[in-house]
Amino acid sequence: MNRHLAWFVLFCAVLALSCPTAARADYGAGQAAWKAGRYAGAMKEWRRAARKGDGRAMAALGRAFAKGLGVPQDFIEAHKWLNLAAARGDAKALAERDALEKRMTVEEQAEARKLLRAWRTAGRRRSTAIVPRRRTPGTPRPPRRVARKVSPGSAALRAVAAGNISALEKALAAGADPNARGGKRGWTPLMYAADKGYTLLVPPLLKAGAKPDLRAADGATALFIAALHGQTEIIELLMKWGADPSIRGAKGRTALGVALAKGNPAVLSLLAFRDCPECPEMAPVPAGSFIMGSPTHEAERDNDEGPRRRVAIPKPFAVGKYEVTFAEWDACAAAGGCGGRRPGDEGWGRGRRPVINVSWDDAKAYVAWLSRKTGKIYRLLSEAEWEYAARAGTTTPFHFGSTISASQANYNGNYTYGGGSKGVYRGKTMPVGSFPANRFGLHDAHGNVWEWVEDCWKGNYREALTDASARLNRHCAKHVLRGGSWFHRPENLRSAYRSMIGIEFRSSYTGFRVARTLAP
Repeated sequence: MNRHLAWFVLFCAVLALSCPTAARADYGAGQAAWKAGRYAGAMKEWRRAARKGDGRAMAALGRAFAKGLGVPQDFIEAHKWLNLAAARGDAKALAERDALEKRMTVEEQAEARKLLRAWRTAGRRRSTAIVPRRRTPGTPRPPRRVARKVSPGSAALRAVAAGNISALEKALAAGADPNARGGKRGWTPLMYAADKGYTLLVPPLLKAGAKPDLRAADGATALFIAALHGQTEIIELLMKWGADPSIRGAKGRTALGVALAKGNPAVLSLLAFRDCPECPEMAPVPAGSFIMGSPTHEAERDNDEGPRRRVAIPKPFAVGKYEVTFAEWDACAAAGGCGGRRPGDEGWGRGRRPVINVSWDDAKAYVAWLSRKTGKIYRLLSEAEWEYAARAGTTTPFHFGSTISASQANYNGNYTYGGGSKGVYRGKTMPVGSFPANRFGLHDAHGNVWEWVEDCWKGNYREALTDASARLNRHCAKHVLRGGSWFHRPENLRSAYRSMIGIEFRSSYTGFRVARTLAP
């Protein structure tokens, strides 16, 4: 009996010593496969090493899923692997996991933690099982997963199916058709790359002449497929090459419609569009709800910011990615709209700077012209829509957090808020897009210029609606302004802060942003 026990102990010791060595070998094999462009093989080796506890393999898997390199982009799966690597002391993986969380929804983070628990539970089962389970004689074998087949008719299609960038580049250099069709659905190599999440394969295809707006048998485009799977980096590449998010694909849906239905801000911010060359660039904003107003403990809070209430945004809509610029206003005036008026620029310049010295009536004239020109419904935002879009899912005073700095927005940096530091006071407007966007892809929601909204001024929210409609009345002498400006203190830039002025008021710190109703 003792002899058997001794052999058992020896076997376990050898097994324990061999696992790290085997894991290192698997990780190295994965690295070699990756460098050779055999991404599927690399992922297989890294998964094998990860099951043996190799933290480097876990980090490699996390980065691959985060960027969509060799596998479909999947933030949930990426979070799981980076979390596992961080738990093994990988500081870089920990920082990457924390950065990734900022791009994920609360639901996605919860799902990632669920996957992590399941993986750890499965790992404990693996570690306690010395002898693998055998199939009981007479029981049926489990069905094998059948991989999706790609038509071998094109060398480019074969290379994409294998996820092999070297083979793809060789095929394209040899004259392979980047728009060849394969399979029953008539997909192109670009569509297969979008479906599988092979980000690295997309640039060579586009450079070789792959057309992003080609449609499959069911109408789907590469952009539609990428939006369906949330492939953010592929979406970004396709949009830069002029892909059209409004093309109707399977079941009459568009890439934009799919993204709005999924409500993924990271995808939506990439699908900004223009209805004409002179039109403002519009960012889609998903439906949802939020708590409007400020809590009683928020510093510098005014009574008109309450009482707080939950407001529903029942339908998605589009918002100007930037405040309306002088270039966009001047196009309106040149075309006979906007009363032909050219507001002064205070000597700061026109072009990409936000239009200033415009009244509420001027802003209404601009959206009326834009609606006539495009045949779409352009308008000013309601006050509730403005705060929903500015907050972009946050509950802090600013979408940046509890304080703000002059590197994040254009305001009077001689003053501070929430323990922040003093900064530069520029004393004028800055070109739109000079500062970071919020999670919905909107720039300058805080500062630069005050933004007119549709609502008449009311001194509080006691009689406010809960459906985000604008509050109007027949004789409305004053309208609401939101967002603060280059001239004002940081507390005036808070998401909940409200101001008002007469509808004919014009100044060097008033401008506006537009909204557009989206078709169902």
